[in-house]
This record gives sequence, structure tokens and C-alpha cells, in this order.
Amino acid sequence: PGAQEAFAAMVREAVRRGPRGAHHDVALMAALWGFPPEEIAGEVALWHGQQDVNATPAMAHYLAGAIPKARATLYPMEGHLSVFANHREEILGALTP
Repeated sequence: PGAQEAFAAMVREAVRRGPRGAHHDVALMAALWGFPPEEIAGEVALWHGQQDVNATPAMAHYLAGAIPKARATLYPMEGHLSVFANHREEILGALTP
């Protein structure tokens, strides 16, 4: 409850002084990494919603296959923000000892 309102308030605050920061974030997300994902040596946990229209499932499948030590959890009925909203305990449990 209240998650949509909190997210909307966060977005409004993020662009309150103009769109420059959001523009920079998008530019960084679309930029080349400077190295291929195949060179990532550490373990990587990836959680992704298969209904995500912001970061496509094809991207998640590509990274899961390209990163050597990737552990991917793909949720068929989740979208961009619902993965964390609906699976936060599982995700945070995997990230904490």
C-alpha cells in the first residue's frame, strides 16, 4: 500500500529541478560498458521480470548467458518494479548472510 504514491513522489522530486539528471541516467544505461559481460569474474545475482517493458527480458537472458557466474531468477508474471515489490524478502535474503 502506498507504493505507487511513493514512487510517483520520488519521480517528481528527481525531476523537480529539470530533466538533466534523468537524461544523464538514461545515457549511462544505454552506453557501452567498456568491457564484455563475459569478462565479469565475480558471482552475479540477477532477478528479472519477464513482463518488464523497460528492461527487456531479452536483455536479462543475454546477460544471464554471457556472465560466466550469473545466477538468474526470472519471474514470468512480474514487471519492472513488481519483482522487488513481490519478492523483496527472497532477494534481500540472498544478498545478506
